[in-house]
Amino acid sequence: MWAFSTGGSGLRHLALEVIGNAIDQHLLGRATTVSVDLDDGWLTVTDDGAGIRIDRDANGTPLLETIFTTQHDTPTADGERAHVHATPSGLGVGLGPSCAVSARVEVETSRDGDRWSAAFERGVLVEQLQLIDSVERRGTKVRLLPDPQIFEKETFESVHLEDHVRRLAFLTPRLRWRFNGEDISRPTGLHALVTETAGETVPGSLAAFETSIDDVQIAFSVALTKRRAEKRSHSLASWVNLRATLETGNDVKGLEAGLTKAFGARWRKLGSRVVGAMHLLLVHPRFEGPTRAHLAVPELQPVIRDFVASELSKESDLRITWLGALSRLDK
Repeated sequence: MWAFSTGGSGLRHLALEVIGNAIDQHLLGRATTVSVDLDDGWLTVTDDGAGIRIDRDANGTPLLETIFTTQHDTPTADGERAHVHATPSGLGVGLGPSCAVSARVEVETSRDGDRWSAAFERGVLVEQLQLIDSVERRGTKVRLLPDPQIFEKETFESVHLEDHVRRLAFLTPRLRWRFNGEDISRPTGLHALVTETAGETVPGSLAAFETSIDDVQIAFSVALTKRRAEKRSHSLASWVNLRATLETGNDVKGLEAGLTKAFGARWRKLGSRVVGAMHLLLVHPRFEGPTRAHLAVPELQPVIRDFVASELSKESDLRITWLGALSRLDK
């Protein structure tokens, strides 16, 4: 129930629950690096964020213990900010349920000059929170071994998990990523994603833009590929708070409307030569549909449209290149 599967996708969901918490530290401005390592069935996720708090509640229970032994109904205690789940479905249950379906979870937290550790087995504390040593660095390290009584597979599928983490790197360009010791960071973000997706691009047709409007962060990149179009549909992809969305949502509709406002409906003649990607960070996203992958924030559509149109309508080599491509199609 908590991992949504006892197969490979369930293990991947388990890993991404932990990774998503590290990304949240980055969005809070606390973490700059996330490392993901797989070794002999174990998953280790390390970040240089603020570290998990160890202060105790009225019953004397450290917050770290509460986080790993209970399920939380609220997404975050850090105020009005974008909250993410790194899982493909965009759904998450937190570290407590993830710990419950793990044979063992070992946690280290470094903050305020001290490094502390604790361990859990199947959601139960088995090694009390204890002070290890004094350190100057800060951050969190979570080492997790899935419960073989629950999951069908014995180890994480490295290839599939790495593919997903690499996609996360495109969506978080200011975060340094390492996977099994390899630096897989993508500091140019969606610009790099569109470049890789498009293959050989038309010179001068590739661009990337980003802005913050109120509590919405928008990043998008577009390009024309040299590949001959095999179909008339374009290739526009969008993510909201790291979650892939459907083309019928207000995000992609806003991007399409922006392209139309900038170039007229003719841009659709370019067919699948148009490659674009967008990522939004919202404080209060709303999703609809059977898979809840349809962004339902109508007021956001004109905001995206006007920003995209404004950037693509400016006099630039990019605009000249696109208009030139459209003119050749009209002849």
